[in-house]
Amino acid sequence: MQQFSGISFLWATFALAIMGVTYAVAYFLLTYKVLKDAEADYLYKSLNDMIDESITKAEYIRLFTKKHKPRKFLYIASGSFFILVSTWPIMAIISYLLECLYQLTGRSRVFEPGFLVWQFCIFFGIILSWAFTAYCIVTLYYKRATAPLVYKKGGNK
Repeated sequence: MQQFSGISFLWATFALAIMGVTYAVAYFLLTYKVLKDAEADYLYKSLNDMIDESITKAEYIRLFTKKHKPRKFLYIASGSFFILVSTWPIMAIISYLLECLYQLTGRSRVFEPGFLVWQFCIFFGIILSWAFTAYCIVTLYYKRATAPLVYKKGGNK
């Protein structure tokens, strides 16, 4: 039986799954809180004549929740889950490509499966794929950011 002296890969994936679940739960709880805040904000602004009468309550709540919902929790959770799902297939693809490289080099001992070059290529390939996933998630986060909304009477003139 193999003994792990440090953190094992399975424990790391388990920790990533726990982090993803935590952020997903936080997203749903905070989205519910924002929905309640939207209702209270609409009531306050409509009673104090701070909002245009043409905006309905449902429309205001939809705009308010779109603007104020905790998007970062959703993106962190989805990124964590995507990394969990894609890690094993990416490892298989990297292993297949390294096997092809091993065969193309005439079975060179440098690229022999299990040796140091092989292990480093898989290790750094996985880290590179995780970094690329994080980059894509952050890019989507900022591309889908909402613009400032105007709730007051008269709008931007």
